[in-house]
Amino acid sequence: MKKVFIATAIIIGFLSCKNVQQQNSQTAPDIFGKYKVVAINRANVPETMNGTTLELTDSSKYSGKTGVNLLFGDYKVSNSNISFGEGAMTRMMGDPSSMKIEQDYVEAIHSVKTFDRDGEHIILKNGKGDEVMRLVKE
Repeated sequence: MKKVFIATAIIIGFLSCKNVQQQNSQTAPDIFGKYKVVAINRANVPETMNGTTLELTDSSKYSGKTGVNLLFGDYKVSNSNISFGEGAMTRMMGDPSSMKIEQDYVEAIHSVKTFDRDGEHIILKNGKGDEVMRLVKE
């Protein structure tokens, strides 16, 4: 009896994981992946900040490099709506211009409400519909 219960629990666990992945893939399958952040608030990210990234997984986790620190947490996506949880971030110091870009990155990502596509770019927008981040798949 105990073996049947354990086997049933394992099967249910696998099926529920598959169900979450199917649900995510039905909502926005082509948004998953690793992106280079090319603009924040319509200002191009300098080439010297080439490590500025955002990765979106199909398990609703995000991670990114702000150019100085690492940022990670959970996000929700449904159709063209997307929102990022507060998450956590490492706390290293950088030069003043890099820290300004990092501050803009963090403020922008937490203001995101929707996304759109423009050719090869993913455009993240705030609640007013203004572009706050522009991403290109790596």
